[in-house]
Amino acid sequence: MKAQMMEDFINMATCHAATCGHPMKLTMRDISQGAAVKEIWKCPLCLHEIELNNCPMVKTKVPGRDWKFSRLQPEINVKIATLFCVGVGMKKTVEALENKLSIKIADYRNIRHTNSKVRQAINTVYKSRMIENRKEHVAKTRQSTNYAEDIVWEKDGEVHSTSNGVISADGAGCTRAFNHRIKGRQSVLIVNSHETKNQLVWSIPRSVVPNALMH
Repeated sequence: MKAQMMEDFINMATCHAATCGHPMKLTMRDISQGAAVKEIWKCPLCLHEIELNNCPMVKTKVPGRDWKFSRLQPEINVKIATLFCVGVGMKKTVEALENKLSIKIADYRNIRHTNSKVRQAINTVYKSRMIENRKEHVAKTRQSTNYAEDIVWEKDGEVHSTSNGVISADGAGCTRAFNHRIKGRQSVLIVNSHETKNQLVWSIPRSVVPNALMH
């Protein structure tokens, strides 16, 4: 729970109890939002209500798949989904939190849905950053003192020009298991700019094949 939200609730409840002379009573607890818990506390004398939330509700900048707008969701759900994007196993972590620690979190399907939105947001930022890196590389390459000229080429009757710069490329490949029955070959290609030292390409193609075809 956010410490500030708890402190604000304690201050409001204490001040109201001191004014009315009656302690507030819990009248409703809503756990339909998974990790987000909402409680309603009511004064038995004047019937004034105070709402207690254990975490803020937020909207992501990227809506879910097949959705036009992002909806409010518990902030902790977004944080959990972000955690899974750095390599933490989602299903086992959810089971450990609920079964071992008795911590109620969002439904597994909702976590997967939020996780897909986080991945989509990361992918959007990545693509924008790569485009900016390439523009910066082209500009600095053309401004260099020993720059000769662009490479001019034609495709489908349309003339194009490409900056003639220095880059470095590296790559690697591996075989990984996607589950107990399917393995796949995965590779990565990284291209860096000699002028700016920034990445121009980061590609991770993969091919998935059944175990029987790997031999």
